[in-house]
Amino acid sequence: TVLAAAALCGDGSRFIMSYVPQELYEDPHKVGAQPDETKTLLRSVAKAGEPWVSGWYQHDFAAFMRQRGFEVQRDISVAEIVEEYYTPARRHVPARQRIGFERYVIAHKV
Repeated sequence: TVLAAAALCGDGSRFIMSYVPQELYEDPHKVGAQPDETKTLLRSVAKAGEPWVSGWYQHDFAAFMRQRGFEVQRDISVAEIVEEYYTPARRHVPARQRIGFERYVIAHKV
């Protein structure tokens, strides 16, 4: 998918995507999840035909993108989004909605 996007995107194009943090598989508590709910989620996405088959550490994902012609400009979790945008606006987001099942990336084609 990323190679196909690299072939289609011109220099400076913005590419936005999400990925699963490796910590979700290794220690769900690190991303605010419980092991049982993580197993349920993984079963559910697989049953829906979209299994999550890989996880990434941030630095490895940035290197992966760089090798495919993109430079990561932003890599952020839901918890970081809440702290950066919602908390200053005094908007409460329940802890249950802050679970880091995915990270979100903005990258530019170089």
